[in-house]
Amino acid sequence: NLIVVTTIGETGDGRHRNGTPSDAIAADFHDLGAFHAYVAGPPAHCEAVRHICAARGLPEEACFMDPFVPATPDE
Repeated sequence: NLIVVTTIGETGDGRHRNGTPSDAIAADFHDLGAFHAYVAGPPAHCEAVRHICAARGLPEEACFMDPFVPATPDE
Protein backbone atom coordinates (compact mmCIF):
# COMPACT_ATOMS: atom_id res chain seq x y z
CA ASN A 1 0.00 0.00 0.00
CA LEU A 2 1.16 3.50 -0.78
CA ILE A 3 -0.05 6.84 0.49
CA VAL A 4 1.31 9.94 -1.22
CA VAL A 5 0.95 13.27 0.56
CA THR A 6 1.37 16.29 -1.71
CA THR A 7 0.89 19.94 -0.91
CA ILE A 8 1.38 23.26 -2.67
CA GLY A 9 2.80 26.10 -0.57
CA GLU A 10 0.65 28.76 1.04
CA THR A 11 -0.97 30.08 -2.13
CA GLY A 12 -2.55 26.99 -3.63
CA ASP A 13 -4.59 27.05 -6.78
CA GLY A 14 -7.78 25.65 -5.23
CA ARG A 15 -7.22 22.19 -6.72
CA HIS A 16 -4.32 21.21 -4.48
CA ARG A 17 -3.90 21.12 -0.75
CA ASN A 18 -2.29 24.21 0.79
CA GLY A 19 0.44 24.09 3.42
CA THR A 20 3.53 22.00 3.99
CA PRO A 21 3.86 18.22 3.97
CA SER A 22 4.46 18.43 7.74
CA ASP A 23 1.09 20.19 8.13
CA ALA A 24 -0.66 17.51 6.09
CA ILE A 25 0.96 14.64 7.99
CA ALA A 26 0.11 16.25 11.34
CA ALA A 27 -3.53 16.71 10.27
CA ASP A 28 -4.05 13.31 8.63
CA PHE A 29 -2.04 10.81 10.68
CA HIS A 30 -2.19 10.25 14.41
CA ASP A 31 -0.23 7.00 14.71
CA LEU A 32 2.54 6.21 12.24
CA GLY A 33 3.91 3.27 14.22
CA ALA A 34 3.08 0.75 11.49
CA PHE A 35 4.27 2.91 8.57
CA HIS A 36 7.45 3.63 6.66
CA ALA A 37 8.18 7.10 5.30
CA TYR A 38 10.28 8.18 2.34
CA VAL A 39 10.99 11.91 2.43
CA ALA A 40 12.71 13.88 -0.34
CA GLY A 41 13.41 17.60 -0.62
CA PRO A 42 15.57 20.33 0.88
CA PRO A 43 17.31 19.35 4.15
CA ALA A 44 15.11 21.61 6.32
CA HIS A 45 11.97 20.05 4.81
CA CYS A 46 13.28 16.53 5.44
CA GLU A 47 14.04 17.36 9.07
CA ALA A 48 10.60 18.94 9.62
CA VAL A 49 8.86 15.85 8.24
CA ARG A 50 11.13 13.52 10.22
CA HIS A 51 10.29 15.43 13.39
CA ILE A 52 6.50 15.26 12.93
CA CYS A 53 6.67 11.61 11.91
CA ALA A 54 8.67 10.75 15.04
CA ALA A 55 6.13 12.66 17.15
CA ARG A 56 3.43 10.49 15.56
CA GLY A 57 5.26 7.28 16.53
CA LEU A 58 7.22 6.48 13.36
CA PRO A 59 10.29 4.44 14.34
CA GLU A 60 13.57 6.12 13.39
CA GLU A 61 14.61 3.13 11.28
CA ALA A 62 11.37 3.41 9.27
CA CYS A 63 12.10 6.97 8.07
CA PHE A 64 14.15 7.19 4.88
CA MET A 65 15.33 10.66 3.87
CA ASP A 66 16.74 11.86 0.56
CA PRO A 67 17.71 15.51 1.11
CA PHE A 68 18.40 17.47 -2.05
CA VAL A 69 21.75 19.11 -1.38
CA PRO A 70 23.14 21.48 -4.02
CA ALA A 71 26.19 20.19 -5.84
CA THR A 72 29.45 22.00 -5.26
CA PRO A 73 31.77 22.63 -8.21
CA ASP A 74 35.04 20.73 -8.26
CA GLU A 75 38.02 22.88 -7.43
